[in-house]
Amino acid sequence: MLEGALAPFPGTEEPSGGPFSEPLPEGGVLPGPHGTVLRLPTAAEAAPAGRPIGPDVAVGWACGVLPAPFKDDRYLVEFTGRSEVRVLAYLDRFGRAFAADEPSEVPPARVPDLAFVRDDEVAPEADEAGWVVVADAGGEERRVASYRVSAGRYDLFGSWYDFGAAASGLAYPDALARAYLACVYRPSLTGIPVPSSGLGCIFELLGTANPVRGLRAVRLLVERARRDPALRPPALASLLVAWLEEAGFTDRASRGWLYGADEEGPLRLIRTRRYANTFYLGEVDEDAGIPERTIWAVESALNRFLLLSDALGARAALADEAACAQWDEALRVGVASQVGDAARSSGEGAGSAAGEWDARVSVAEALERLRLPYRFRVAFDVDVAAPGVAAFLVTAPDASLMPRHRYDEAAARWVELAPVERDQMARAYAAQLGIALASAAFAASGSIDEVMVTTRPLAAEEDGSPDDGGAEARYSWDEVAALVLAADDEALAPDAAADLSGGPLFYQVVFDRARFARRGVAADDPVAFLGSFGAVLDPSQGDAAAVGDLGPQPRDPFCLLEGRPARVVREDAPECADAPLADAWRQALGARSARDVRVVYDGGLRRAADELAEAVVGAATVQEAIHEVLAVQGVTGDPLVYQGCTRLMTALTQGSVALGEREAVRACLIGENPLAEAVARARAAVPADPQRAADILGEAIAAAESSGRFTDTGEAVHRFFDSYAGRLAYNLRGLDEGREVELVPPALLLCYLDAINLLDESFSQSEAAMAYGQRCIELAPTFSLAYRRCARASMLVGDLEAAADLLVRCLAFSTASDEIAMAYYQLAYVEWKAGRAREGLACYCKSIMASPVYAPQASVELHELMREEGLDLLPREQVDDVLDAAGIPVAPVDDRLVELWDALRAAVDANLFAVGRSLLATYLQHRPDDALASVLRSLSSRPRA
Repeated sequence: MLEGALAPFPGTEEPSGGPFSEPLPEGGVLPGPHGTVLRLPTAAEAAPAGRPIGPDVAVGWACGVLPAPFKDDRYLVEFTGRSEVRVLAYLDRFGRAFAADEPSEVPPARVPDLAFVRDDEVAPEADEAGWVVVADAGGEERRVASYRVSAGRYDLFGSWYDFGAAASGLAYPDALARAYLACVYRPSLTGIPVPSSGLGCIFELLGTANPVRGLRAVRLLVERARRDPALRPPALASLLVAWLEEAGFTDRASRGWLYGADEEGPLRLIRTRRYANTFYLGEVDEDAGIPERTIWAVESALNRFLLLSDALGARAALADEAACAQWDEALRVGVASQVGDAARSSGEGAGSAAGEWDARVSVAEALERLRLPYRFRVAFDVDVAAPGVAAFLVTAPDASLMPRHRYDEAAARWVELAPVERDQMARAYAAQLGIALASAAFAASGSIDEVMVTTRPLAAEEDGSPDDGGAEARYSWDEVAALVLAADDEALAPDAAADLSGGPLFYQVVFDRARFARRGVAADDPVAFLGSFGAVLDPSQGDAAAVGDLGPQPRDPFCLLEGRPARVVREDAPECADAPLADAWRQALGARSARDVRVVYDGGLRRAADELAEAVVGAATVQEAIHEVLAVQGVTGDPLVYQGCTRLMTALTQGSVALGEREAVRACLIGENPLAEAVARARAAVPADPQRAADILGEAIAAAESSGRFTDTGEAVHRFFDSYAGRLAYNLRGLDEGREVELVPPALLLCYLDAINLLDESFSQSEAAMAYGQRCIELAPTFSLAYRRCARASMLVGDLEAAADLLVRCLAFSTASDEIAMAYYQLAYVEWKAGRAREGLACYCKSIMASPVYAPQASVELHELMREEGLDLLPREQVDDVLDAAGIPVAPVDDRLVELWDALRAAVDANLFAVGRSLLATYLQHRPDDALASVLRSLSSRPRA
């Protein structure tokens, strides 16, 4: 910037009218000496009568009396006597100033210390405009002020340096000299640099990798400027520091947060640029012990600063405290007015014909676009089936997070707010939020007729961490955890309802569409607007009786959605119930009905066991209990449930299970699992006798296969799936050729996987290991671990090409980040040892890029490969090209992500929420999106704020 094209600046050739001199603002004597004292010629016009900055010292510029490259160039000098000077800087005609201690006839061949840099977009009221830019000792360029030229006269503005009355109407040499003295020369004496102009220096510090250090630097910058009589920080910058102090970000507290933290600190600060473009402050180190309330408060301080800066625009750095206070108030009370535009700009499908997916995306995007000064947290649920309903559970800031002071314009000072005033602010803000949420819901789908909003203060939460909604509906196949999964009886249990009876509550209100449309009063008194709908208000609010009915107690926040037809499908399908699918959903899911996307082998059996255990324990007689069991057996279409009912009735008749033994009844209905028992016995035997362990597994596998239960026929195939994404990949490729898919118990896969582990290192048993691996892949054609185990067995017997082929096939369908990372990690070693080092290098890089699961080990092997093969690390942007050229899939393959996207939308529209949230969770691993993350939480069986 400082070395751009040179052109003379306006006013450089005007008659000087005599040398300029000006004292430094603080009136101190310049320390010296600063170079050689030069004697000026005796010409009278060259001898200034400048005002002294000490008893006999003044600074200014001199022109035409010292050697210079051009006759109209000037030197900034210190006048040591009537006709003696010390040179401080050389000022040329191109808006540049160079530090110097003696005159020269040769132009400086270096970057200037200060320069006027033109802005091509000139303001209408100026002939020319631009920035005053300085170069720091390290060469970093900073804008420290702005200038504009009108009728040949210069104005300096937008700087933290207080130019005072000498900021406008300046001739060219006066402006350049004053700028140099203020922004270069004076800082060299005091050690205090002039901060970057406007509020840019604040945003630069907020962009540092460690937010705590960045905020501490902001405090230091503003406090140092306050102590310097020549600097005047913008009012908004001073307010930010005050708000941070009120939020608990003190010097002592923040220093404590950094103690023991890593280089990036305990907090993460990001800008949500895709939607609201505001700050989000999150905790990444729970051991730092930073209260959630403090995090909310600090984030609010930052967002108030940001929103005021945006609202004030070019005037942000010039606005006084009164203007900042007015805008701050306007932003706090204008929340609800934002949603009209936010809702209209949301999902393309929003509106009268919106389905479940489009409605949820519309709501989530509208909420993410809200530019709010204070954080809130929300969970929501929607049912668009007419008459449609929506429900929100909101956690809003309480009185302690509201402003502590207001600006009294008459007295021109800040006054402290009473606790009751801050409480009223919090309740009004919470009401504004509720109105905004209802607006978003009504705009999302024309079928939504009612919206319930339940809002509680942050103080009501004992556990402030948001729930992830159980979004990850896929299974971890760590061998130790697999048995736990197989016997996990709580996987399908619904979450507990939120209890509002014991904690503080701002309000609970149900809006109806017809009356909500007439909401003009909401802008003036949002709390009264809630009262017009019969809102249930917190009894602790003293004047609540004036605006609402205190009689009713708050209900479950999502009670509007209970008992609706969609609720049964959402909670039970696809694992415990079937549901029809529309044609478009069938195509996207590759399924004829909901049962065609099941992945849990005995989900229906476990649900039936829970329900029948309750019925049998509550029965008065054995006959009554058997009647209950017969009723279930008569309507079930699940063969496992049918067999379990027969088993339970036999046990009840024989007396081997008593009526009051709930767990015994449940265990009897579920039945024994000999395959899982074999896995447990084999693992117990491994330390002492690995061969015995292998024999146990072999016997269990042989018994299972010889029974014919898992043999494919012309009517049915038997398959295992570890995730809905895996089932989707299978369905869409038509691998069953239209036959019925029967699910295989996980324990059978564990038998095969453990057997491979025990046999693959023995050369004499490698063929058996490979046979087990091939059968495992046949049973689970989209199970990543099966391919990786089989590839390992191939690699150990030296068949690297077979191993590579298996891993390439694995990557072609994999979508989960950790599975992709593990497959690339394994393939990297295979490619390396097969003589394809560059491809191996790319695979190691891709593994590290995909997920941190194997990053430490992959990094070690990557550097070993580079050292042995003499290769350099691939640039990140070249990794995919190397893989693609070698015929290795760049996972996840684009087609798989498109399939995921289409399928998850279809699943949500079909109310198959277990499927939808699993696929969406996988999709978000590769395409992060804050609004879709909110949709993901809304798909949990019991959303929580």
